Amino acid sequence: MVVVLLYVDDIILTGSNYDEVSRLQDEFSLHFEMKKLGELGTFLGLQIENFEKGLFVSQINYAKKLIDKFGMKGGKKSYTHLNVNPKLSRDEGTCLSDPRLYRAFVGSLIYLTITRSGIAYAVGVVSRYMQEPRKPHLEEDRDSTYLLPS
Repeated sequence: MVVVLLYVDDIILTGSNYDEVSRLQDEFSLHFEMKKLGELGTFLGLQIENFEKGLFVSQINYAKKLIDKFGMKGGKKSYTHLNVNPKLSRDEGTCLSDPRLYRAFVGSLIYLTITRSGIAYAVGVVSRYMQEPRKPHLEEDRDSTYLLPS
């Protein structure tokens, strides 16, 4: 079995048969400019660790960059990502003056759900308001803990 993952100009070739993977690399290099970078370590913000029994995929560096980018250092840590019965409304509160930050944040969180499935529900809730985000959409109901700097 050989697996080919392609994203724009990045490609991963892997498989259970080393000779077949190597043959495919040689074939591709006849048609495309390629560099053999060796064992995969990072791909599209994912850290990949190879173990005898499989792979471990993480986005820890991506998550740390999000914390820095969106000014969340020193924020409250919580084991619950969001109140399970959020009282958010499409029309409540004032509209954000620039919704691009909210949209960028939610989009980044959607990508983070690849390895952090525990945040999928919360991300789904806040993504409902990307069309017209409002100030209450940035706050957690209970403690007014901000998801983004206001």
